Amino acid sequence: MSCSFTREAGFDLGSSFPSVHTVIKASMAAVLALSASSSGCATLLVGTHQDVSLVSDPPRATAHVAGAGEVRTPGVLSVERRKQNRVEFTAEGYENLEVTIERKVNPLVLGNIFFLPALIADFLAGGAYTLESEVRVEMEPSRSKGKGEDLPTRR
Repeated sequence: MSCSFTREAGFDLGSSFPSVHTVIKASMAAVLALSASSSGCATLLVGTHQDVSLVSDPPRATAHVAGAGEVRTPGVLSVERRKQNRVEFTAEGYENLEVTIERKVNPLVLGNIFFLPALIADFLAGGAYTLESEVRVEMEPSRSKGKGEDLPTRR
């Protein structure tokens, strides 16, 4: 005895099921479609983080990036591409210095120009951006014995 709703849906429990080959092909197509819509081309190729080299004069200053940690200069931190990142440099005897890591649109996003979900995914994940590979600063000697209150700009 077979159920009537299965015949209407195109399946008859009394007849043969779709072949394993057909099921595998359909599953692979679904996985590929889901992958393409959840990640953009740029994110797949470059990832969501980028290593940025932090260099200061004087060396051995502490460079801190919120969410990425801190390192003694010269050093490297893995920084999120999707955020506007700021680096704070501190060193004893010098004024604190805060700079923004420059961010530009990654040309790889052009690969998604006709596929809006992937383009949006790249911007949300961060793959749509590329960061400057090195931040180099020259710190000013402290004008007072306490911690520097002014945050000079990058040179």
